[in-house]
Amino acid sequence: MSLFLNLYLGHLLGDFLFQPGRLVLAKRDGVGGLLLHTLLVGLVTTAVFAATLRVDWASIVLVTGMHLCIERLTIMTYVKTSTRGLFTLLFDQTLHLLSIALVVWLAGDWSLDAHAVAFGLRVPIVALAALDGLLTVMLLGSILAFETGNALLDGEAGKGRVLRFDASRIAGMLERGIGFAAALAISPLAAPVAFAPRVVWALTRARGQRARPVLEAVTGLVLCAVMYAAVTAVASLTGQTLLPGS
Repeated sequence: MSLFLNLYLGHLLGDFLFQPGRLVLAKRDGVGGLLLHTLLVGLVTTAVFAATLRVDWASIVLVTGMHLCIERLTIMTYVKTSTRGLFTLLFDQTLHLLSIALVVWLAGDWSLDAHAVAFGLRVPIVALAALDGLLTVMLLGSILAFETGNALLDGEAGKGRVLRFDASRIAGMLERGIGFAAALAISPLAAPVAFAPRVVWALTRARGQRARPVLEAVTGLVLCAVMYAAVTAVASLTGQTLLPGS
């Protein structure tokens, strides 16, 4: 389990935090951008495994190579079909998760360890799962909310656009992060409170401007619920608590 969570952590950082919009466009336009993106994914994943590199280097190389192949496949799918960005995102991320699971299966390391080592630090396995969940709702959640709005509301007008890193995106990241943290530390019922300000604000807008912020809030809340369920499952399997006082 620790191997899967660490590989997924490297994926989240490399595929979202260290992939700005310019690199997304460069990746679509030529092999140079694709190779640079893959290199960054590999380097970040290596950093996650810094303390155990002698044991896990084969997994790092394999998952990085598979990342390159999947990226190329999803780029070809996006360019050659009329599929919206939402489908491409879900298709891409599903393949990445399956590839990580395949690497873990090949390594024979699905053991439910009580602790894991990430970036050289020994942490409870549930803490690593919570970190993965937090980064998922904050980083992947930005793209998911954006592409959901493009697919369901903007139609052809939303196709091909790249999400900017602006104040609105940062606010959404904080909103989802707070909602997820509240679910872990207090109760799942506390998560919707984090999205209430966005919904209230949306209701003050003109009728035609309400749908997108409400849809983004709902998308964020659903993703928080999914990640909460995943972290809860890890905690249950390992007999650990989510957070102190949870």
